[in-house]
Amino acid sequence: MKTVTPNRVRWIIPALATVIAGAGANIVLAAPSRETKPKTTKAAKPKSKTVQGTFTSANATTVKLKAKDGEMSINLVETTQYWRIQTGLAVKELKVGDMVKFTLKGTKGMAAVESVAPLTLKFADVATLTIDKIGRTKFDRVTNLVADDLTTGQQAKVASNLFPDGKMEAREVWVIVKPTKAPKAPKKTVAAADED
Repeated sequence: MKTVTPNRVRWIIPALATVIAGAGANIVLAAPSRETKPKTTKAAKPKSKTVQGTFTSANATTVKLKAKDGEMSINLVETTQYWRIQTGLAVKELKVGDMVKFTLKGTKGMAAVESVAPLTLKFADVATLTIDKIGRTKFDRVTNLVADDLTTGQQAKVASNLFPDGKMEAREVWVIVKPTKAPKAPKKTVAAADED
């Protein structure tokens, strides 16, 4: 067995340290890199915005609505629902089968008219509401529309989703038809009698 002399020890220790350091560097370089996953930011949820005004233009994909806040462009999407609503109808103007939107004491919603006297509203085979004393109650008749039914000049209310980038997508489009008032008959005047 060979013995190591002190001179050799002084030379071996630095050489051994260099080898170990080099090996350590190789281990670090050969170690698998830890990939950090990029943080994904959740897309901001759109805000709900309802706009009421008049259509200044309308086509199959977009409507422009002139409202109090100015003109707004709203995209029409596949899921957009379209409704025509005739407001302020009296019971005598309703007929069986009409879908009506109403607000009564403790009740609000849409239902089909099942009978008119007394007024009976049917909620999709779930419940029936009979109104005996309707008095001056006004109803809104609701019918389905399609995008092609939208035209310039119509009064409308659009429930939409407002995205952070400013784009708006329509959830529901309500074309509002106000009742037409019958023209008033001219007042009769009594002609003054001619004096002799």
